[in-house]
Amino acid sequence: DSIPKYLGPHKDQGVGKGDVIYIAGGENGWPPPKSKLYLTEGEFDAKSLSNCGYYAGAIGGKAIEDKQISLLQDYIPVLCFDTDSGKGKDAGGEALVIIGEQLREKGINEIYFVRPPKQYKDWNKFFQVHGRKLINAYINQNEKPYTPDTKIELLMKGI
Repeated sequence: DSIPKYLGPHKDQGVGKGDVIYIAGGENGWPPPKSKLYLTEGEFDAKSLSNCGYYAGAIGGKAIEDKQISLLQDYIPVLCFDTDSGKGKDAGGEALVIIGEQLREKGINEIYFVRPPKQYKDWNKFFQVHGRKLINAYINQNEKPYTPDTKIELLMKGI
C-alpha cells in the first residue's frame, strides 16, 4: 500500500498528477499538433503503446483535470482505458464516458477510443503477451470515434 500505483508528481511537492500528462518518450515524444495522442491510465500502458509506434501518454488514473485537458487542445485524443474491473463494475469504461464528455464540454470534438481485448486487463499485459504487430492490427481494426451517440451506446451495452 505504500508504493504508489502511478508514477509522477505528488501534490505535496507543488505539482500533482492532474497538472501533467506523462508522455512515453523515446523517439516519439510529444506529437506534432493535430496528431492523435493515445491516452492511457498508467505509464506502463503508455510505454507499451509507444513501443508499438503510437504517440502515447498517461493521465495518471481514471480521471482528468482541466489542466490536462488544456494540454490536449492541439491534439486528437484517443482514450485507451483498461478493461479490468473492480467491485463488479467496468471502471475503465465508466472513465471513458466521463472523460469523453469532459473533453467534448471543453471543445475537443474529435475524439477516438479503443480498449484492449477483455482477456487482457490493460495494454501492458496485451503487449507482454503479443507484442507490437498484433496490437497495431487490433487498434487499426477496433479504434472508433467517440461521438455524442457513443455515450448512449456504451451505457446501453453496460460499458
